[in-house]
Amino acid sequence: MSRLSARLIFTIFVHGIFSQFGDIMTACFNLLNVPIKQFFHKNMLNKFFKEETFSHNQSTTRGLVLFSYYSVCAASMFFGLMLGFAVLGNLMDHIGRKETGLTTMVVNSGGVIFVLLITPFCTPILLGSEDLWFIVPCSCIILATLHLSIAVFFPQSPKQLYIQKHDEDGTRKALEFYLGENCNTKKILNEYEAEKSLESDTFLSLLDVLRDSIYRSTFFLVLICSFVPVFSAVNIKSQYLSSILIGYGLTQAEHYSLCWMFAVFGCVFGQIAVNMGLLILSPLMISEICEHKTTAVVSQFTQVVPIMFAVVEVFMFPNLQEIFGASLFFFTPVAV
Repeated sequence: MSRLSARLIFTIFVHGIFSQFGDIMTACFNLLNVPIKQFFHKNMLNKFFKEETFSHNQSTTRGLVLFSYYSVCAASMFFGLMLGFAVLGNLMDHIGRKETGLTTMVVNSGGVIFVLLITPFCTPILLGSEDLWFIVPCSCIILATLHLSIAVFFPQSPKQLYIQKHDEDGTRKALEFYLGENCNTKKILNEYEAEKSLESDTFLSLLDVLRDSIYRSTFFLVLICSFVPVFSAVNIKSQYLSSILIGYGLTQAEHYSLCWMFAVFGCVFGQIAVNMGLLILSPLMISEICEHKTTAVVSQFTQVVPIMFAVVEVFMFPNLQEIFGASLFFFTPVAV
């Protein structure tokens, strides 16, 4: 493997550090889900209903305004999810194949490490209080701003510039930026040209992928790997962890030290499992074994379908827990 340039390493670690605001926000809302709802609701009530008496029309109007805040928050979340699904496949087409594995490993590892570091600060004695709960979301906004402010100066993907925009000069400059001035630009451009000659003008649809035996086998292989997070109880843990622990007697009041030991033990070994590739194997496989013209449809379908299953799994968990009890968690590893 050729020696990576300092600028390429810097670029990877900028994305690996400052792009983790999404993972931190997910962990924040999972750990502070109940108190944040209470804090936010209390703040809204104090703002709109702090007076003791209102007329009926005033109460109705203020109630509609308060309801609109919740509606805007929910709509923004679902709009962001749909937008992410729409652009994910196209983004996969623009990422080069040479350092995709390293980039994915650094970015995903950075995410789980940041979550591991931020988790203790979400406890009620630190930042999970009524006065300080907003610090973690504000920190995520700062990270997102820094990420955008720095990444905007990075050149576009050389592969995208050459294959899609036909900008050979821009491709050379991007290659020199990421790989150094001593990189073998001619050899890389020949590889891009060879791949460009194999590409069709239009990307394949899902039916086209399923008709071809090679594309079909890689598609189902990636799809099976994408179901690993769904059946690994990660989604159930993120929503029901507190209630599960309390339900089994692990309350903060009586077993606070035990909670800390159990949490540290679980976090460390859980993040080791993530870093070993169980939960990030799917994007690596998309970049390595799927043809370039199939990455869009494969990445989109293998993201949407597992998420639908995850939603159903989280929704049905209380009923399944009543039927199967703790034995439910023995079914998920078998499914994996």
